[in-house]
Amino acid sequence: MTKFLFALVAVSTLVASLAIAHDDAVAPPVFADQVPDAKYVMPKRQFDQAVLAYQSGRGSVGKVINANKRLFTASLHDQNNSTGNASVEYDARASEIEQMALRALKMGTGTENELKQAQAARLDAMLRPLLSFPVH
Repeated sequence: MTKFLFALVAVSTLVASLAIAHDDAVAPPVFADQVPDAKYVMPKRQFDQAVLAYQSGRGSVGKVINANKRLFTASLHDQNNSTGNASVEYDARASEIEQMALRALKMGTGTENELKQAQAARLDAMLRPLLSFPVH
């Protein structure tokens, strides 16, 4: 019995010392209302990856635009969206995509077609809510 207690104390001491030694690796507690909806996490990750791929010259602006649309749809359904401004966030991302395409064009790594695609996507984001209202 004493060997068991000694082993238990030794293991708990070891675990405690490892936790203290790697305190910076311990994540802060996450509360249920802070966890993003699983349907939002993957589109957000895909959007971030599409942006990085485009900026590094391995992706297209069309893929970033499509990822932005998927992220917008997911953010509409995100139960934990604290801001509730999915449309505003979508428009901000669309504007940033347009700026990325403009910078790429100026640097000679982008095309006029990519810039026009990005501009059309941003205009679509702005006009879609206006066109969805019935006309009387």
